[in-house]
Amino acid sequence: PFLLLAAAWRLWASGSIRMKRDRRGLAAFAAALVVVFLPLGIDYFIHPFHFSGRLQEVSLFEAGLLPGLLEIAKNTGRALLLFSFRGDQNPFLNIPGAPALTPVGTLFFMCGLATALLRARRNVLCFCLFPWIGLILLTTILSTEAPHFGRTLGVTAPLALLAGLGASEAYEWTRDFLRRRKALLLIGGLFCLMCAWDLSL
Repeated sequence: PFLLLAAAWRLWASGSIRMKRDRRGLAAFAAALVVVFLPLGIDYFIHPFHFSGRLQEVSLFEAGLLPGLLEIAKNTGRALLLFSFRGDQNPFLNIPGAPALTPVGTLFFMCGLATALLRARRNVLCFCLFPWIGLILLTTILSTEAPHFGRTLGVTAPLALLAGLGASEAYEWTRDFLRRRKALLLIGGLFCLMCAWDLSL
């Protein structure tokens, strides 16, 4: 629900939605928000241990406040490195230590990240990608064993969207300097290289 609220706030702040004009849509939006969260909310209400019990198991504050805050700072760095440099050590979810993206995937991701930052003020989806990634990364930042791919699987979709956006923008940039066919061959070749690299892993 926090992601949907972030999207609603962005649309409200930009003037795209107004209470009088869009009250039916806002009511449907609120109803959808409640319906989506309701099963999880009911489960937490009936079985609070499903939420609090797991939090206690992976808490960073068992040794006190200061060690917990230091661990959060370390985990933040580890969480940011998981995209392109150093991933989860658990072999169950990944090649131990391998990042989420190959070098070519990182190139597209970085292009997409820069493009999304530039468009975030006027594009709701680009804006929402950042709280989406941030909220999901909190699950590994605020728990033990960071980076933990199992706790950050929800970041896969925005990661793919940013890489796709980056590939699209890279094509547009290269088309400005090369002919359309050469730009398509270059970006298509890089994409095939990325896929082959992933499959070889």
